[in-house]
Amino acid sequence: MDSPFKFLDAYEKDDKDRFFGRTREIARLYNALHASNIVMLYGASGTGKTSLINCGLANKFYDTDWLPIFIRRGDGIMGSIYRELEKVAGEDSLKGIDDLSDQIQTLYKEHYRPIYLIFDQFEELHVLGTQKEQKTFNKAIAKLLKAGLPCKILISIREEYIAYLSEMEKMVPSLFDNRIRIERMNDVNLYRVVSGTAKEANIKIATPRKTVPTIIKNIRIPGFGVELAHLQIYMDKLYKKDVRRRKRKKEDRQIRFDSYLVGKGKQLEGVISDFIDEQMKVLQAELLEKGIEDMQLPWNILFELVTDDGTKLNVEVDALKGRLFQKRDIDPEITEFCVNRLNELKVIRMLPT
Repeated sequence: MDSPFKFLDAYEKDDKDRFFGRTREIARLYNALHASNIVMLYGASGTGKTSLINCGLANKFYDTDWLPIFIRRGDGIMGSIYRELEKVAGEDSLKGIDDLSDQIQTLYKEHYRPIYLIFDQFEELHVLGTQKEQKTFNKAIAKLLKAGLPCKILISIREEYIAYLSEMEKMVPSLFDNRIRIERMNDVNLYRVVSGTAKEANIKIATPRKTVPTIIKNIRIPGFGVELAHLQIYMDKLYKKDVRRRKRKKEDRQIRFDSYLVGKGKQLEGVISDFIDEQMKVLQAELLEKGIEDMQLPWNILFELVTDDGTKLNVEVDALKGRLFQKRDIDPEITEFCVNRLNELKVIRMLPT
């Protein structure tokens, strides 16, 4: 059964018609990037920073207005920058050019579009990177900004890691001049998200003024608010619940969310952990069919993709296969199968190569 929801995935540019509730933040970010060559976007985990950039901001530009280059640290920040630049450069046009500023200048001459270096989950540099790696990056960015090239830098970071940027600020004094905090959505915007998402998914909401606030209430964490991924997963549960209800009653109608389905005050505790547990059981059953009885194997693979403080790692599959073979003697083919299935089950998100 296909689901119309994003689960843990970020919204992308093509998701414009189902991305709601961030109009003001999109405008602020767009304007900030016009006013400054370096902008910081920060907020708590789960507030939708990546979606704001990849969908909201991306749809403010015509393709001819910018050349966005999305960068995650991977196995090293500078190596990741150079790899992403090479992907959009002409064949061998950056060969033999080692300096970042020179590469940016060459790339601009090829495309004649302002270049936007977008660093997503920038906290990885400080959670996983060495001081040498951080210093090399800071120097390269400082030099790039001083060069006055048609290049913008956007840094997206979890707010609890901002204090780690003090060394970078010494080399890039304007680092904090243009910063935007993305906060958890208020109930007005959450209402728009639920209503808009349902409409795009052809879901009817009965008595919306009663049903939508109940949905929001059911997944609100007291003193914390609503995580957007929780909302996606919860709405998917309601969707599947009504599919079963419709089938049981042999009804031929569109999917419907109503007060009976939602249930007054029927909270869904641990929505993310429940979702992951369910998907892991699917994978474990598939492994049993392959004759693999180690039910902890999928969890061992998943734990390799998360740091101790819950930060997601950006790890290449080949590197992961080698690491798990050395540490746990896990067959590389089984690792690849599990990683691909975890991606298909939306537990992890594999970046395009």
